[in-house]
Amino acid sequence: MIKIFNSNISNGPMSGKKDFYSDTLSREEIIKDLKIRRQKLGKLKGFDGNRLIVPLVTNRKPFTYHDITEEVGDLLNEYPEYDLWDLDIPCDIMIVRSNLKGVVLSYPVADCPVVVVSSKDTIGIAHCSSEMIDKELPISLVDAVSKVSKAKDSELSAYIGPCAGYNYVYETYPRWATNPEWNYFIEETDKGYRIDIRRAVMSQLMKRNIKFVTTSTIDTISDPSFYSNYAYKHGDESKKGRFLVGAYFDKEKVKTR
Repeated sequence: MIKIFNSNISNGPMSGKKDFYSDTLSREEIIKDLKIRRQKLGKLKGFDGNRLIVPLVTNRKPFTYHDITEEVGDLLNEYPEYDLWDLDIPCDIMIVRSNLKGVVLSYPVADCPVVVVSSKDTIGIAHCSSEMIDKELPISLVDAVSKVSKAKDSELSAYIGPCAGYNYVYETYPRWATNPEWNYFIEETDKGYRIDIRRAVMSQLMKRNIKFVTTSTIDTISDPSFYSNYAYKHGDESKKGRFLVGAYFDKEKVKTR
């Protein structure tokens, strides 16, 4: 079974960046605190907090994908207690297959949607910032999952995580918006240019014939339970941080009589 989840502000910032913590905390204290909160989140969501893995994004096209199944499986066989958070695997799309259960693919984000594409035996995940949507990362994500799983696009499912919504407005037309498709998803208003990143992602997924797309309705800018870099930069100090979006194959539970 595939499970998808997100954290929120109540779980604390899911990042080790010192910017998100009190100046009085040392680097070692931050790492220790984050590990404790990851473990608590894991108990809440049904996984081992040491088995969260975050890709080291390269943000370069052509986008690279990495299937972690074999190497991480081998690593955990040799070192069962290894904390996967410490791995830095460079890629834009991370993939895991169903024979590696309980290992969570995840991204700490504040406004950008994390997109999950899956078949019955493969999960792929990507951090789709506006700039990467412009470069059609969601389409590359579908390509990667289809290639690894050998499934047709119409057999895949997709999920779009919490992201900036109606209040995501640039004062001037964004320089990163070079793809002509933005004509459908950037609207000029009296406040500036409103950007609908959720619909932009959905459009790319549907272009690839993904029949089953679900999306979170959470607007990270306006929802007080979620961090938002946009809201923070516009004066809301409480929104400084990163929440986590992740997906994994759950371990089968042994049935008892």
